[in-house]
Amino acid sequence: MERHAPAITVAVSMRPLNQHERVKGSVKCVQVDAAGSQVRLSLGDSASAASTFAFDHVYDDTTTQHAIYEDLGRPLVKSAFDGRTCLIFAHGACGSGKTHTLTGTT
Repeated sequence: MERHAPAITVAVSMRPLNQHERVKGSVKCVQVDAAGSQVRLSLGDSASAASTFAFDHVYDDTTTQHAIYEDLGRPLVKSAFDGRTCLIFAHGACGSGKTHTLTGTT
């Protein structure tokens, strides 16, 4: 039996910091776990102020568009050619990295 893309997959991708965000002394507030399935957000140095969120896929700012395509895009393209309706929905605030995730830096 052929494997198809799951009905719903939730992924998060972090874009690289822009020039204005690379301030001397700034601290990264987002960490991706080693397994690549959880994101930890922390405000300040307190561990108690941190929140952890789980996703099907988590991509840090070093992930290539090719890797994201292989994980998310290729199964959808296959499903579309098999006659299924498919959608990639990119959601986020202005400047959060939606276009970067989908198109890269060209």
